[in-house]
Amino acid sequence: MNHENRWSVNESLLQSYRSIFLSSQSFFLAIGVLLAQWNILLFIASFIVAQYVIWKVWKEVVYSRALIVDFHKYQTDQDVDPGCTEKQYVEDPQLREKANRVFNLDTNDRDTRIKMDTYLPNIYSGLWAIIFLGALID
Repeated sequence: MNHENRWSVNESLLQSYRSIFLSSQSFFLAIGVLLAQWNILLFIASFIVAQYVIWKVWKEVVYSRALIVDFHKYQTDQDVDPGCTEKQYVEDPQLREKANRVFNLDTNDRDTRIKMDTYLPNIYSGLWAIIFLGALID
């Protein structure tokens, strides 16, 4: 599979992952609100699970997939050798920085990514914190 195809497939996966995480957090929040009023221990368990999903699954999976998208996108656009593999690009910040110089890319963070991949998870965590504080006060 060439870089253009890999870019397309990974971009599609990235959008799917974002949708899945947004839907799952909306579901978790709805259940969390009910549990906060019904059983504090189950609510705390749901709070912990939701935070784990946000910070260890959502953030890491989406960030890695976004890097993979960049890896293939910029090779498609410029037909250059980044000097590393896809796996190295994702896992090694120094190799990624070198490859980004080859790609003429200052950063992998763009406005849309910051909003979707940083602000939204932070907003969901904030909503969870508000519900958590409300449950403790009741």
